[in-house]
Amino acid sequence: MIKKFFKSSSQNNYNKELEKRLESEEDIEDSLNEQEDSTQVDEKDLEANEYLNQFEDEKKRFLQKQVEAEKRRKERFKRTGRLTPPGDENSLSTQQPSSQKKAPEKSAASQKPTITQKTNGLHAEGTLLNIEDLGIGIYKERVPKKGYDIVYILLPDKVTVQGIFLNMYRREIVGKMPSFIFKEIQKTHKWSHDQIAPYFSDDSKTYLLPTPSDEQQKVKKKETKSPSQTLKDIPFGQKLIFKMGDKTWEAVYWTKDEIDYVVAHNTNGHWQLIHLDLKRFKKMNMLQFGSVLSEEELKEIHDYIKYHGD
Repeated sequence: MIKKFFKSSSQNNYNKELEKRLESEEDIEDSLNEQEDSTQVDEKDLEANEYLNQFEDEKKRFLQKQVEAEKRRKERFKRTGRLTPPGDENSLSTQQPSSQKKAPEKSAASQKPTITQKTNGLHAEGTLLNIEDLGIGIYKERVPKKGYDIVYILLPDKVTVQGIFLNMYRREIVGKMPSFIFKEIQKTHKWSHDQIAPYFSDDSKTYLLPTPSDEQQKVKKKETKSPSQTLKDIPFGQKLIFKMGDKTWEAVYWTKDEIDYVVAHNTNGHWQLIHLDLKRFKKMNMLQFGSVLSEEELKEIHDYIKYHGD
């Protein structure tokens, strides 16, 4: 009996000791798990912070690029007068001077000037410029091999063609000439106030045009223009204003054929070409001249008449 008692008691003590050890091991394991969880949370926080920092860096770089692009747009507008839409950086990069980017070597045959190369000037052909110390000029084209630009400078009695390094001059865009009138000036090397003034973007700046010499003014005073002579100088697209008592109506000068003068008239939103005896209206002082319509407005009228006209 005594042996059994000791055996049972020792067995109980052993069991209790085993339970304590198991409990202590479980506590140790729980504490290790808690530490591991905390380290995992810390690592996730570090990853999140690192991601946010990277995002902020990318954001700063993007904003910096936007600011630099806007600066380049403004500098280009000051230099050329052309306004490039935001985000159109590819067109800017392709139009940068050759000194900034090395072009691939080409053969002698491929280096011949093409139509696209002629238009890659500082301004569009026919642009009216107010050039410092030179006055009003009409831009023709750029000569890449020489580095200068061909400009038709208006003098009091004629037009002179000059090769100018425009980048060395301050200049202002004051208008745009239609190609058919500019071609006429290139042929004759002559110009008139009525021929160029309507194409100024701001009528208040037409005073910049050179005044004719004294001899030319005397000739003009002696000349008395007839209605037909006055109507001969009307440019295509000029607005005509007809006054009949208290009523007025408008038309757009189009052309002159073998019958009479042709004008575009808008009747209830419908454009159509009609013949008018403009001489009669001019003799009766019932005709006045307005501004010249832009190329976009003329194209819109032309397309309407083409597809909807009689």
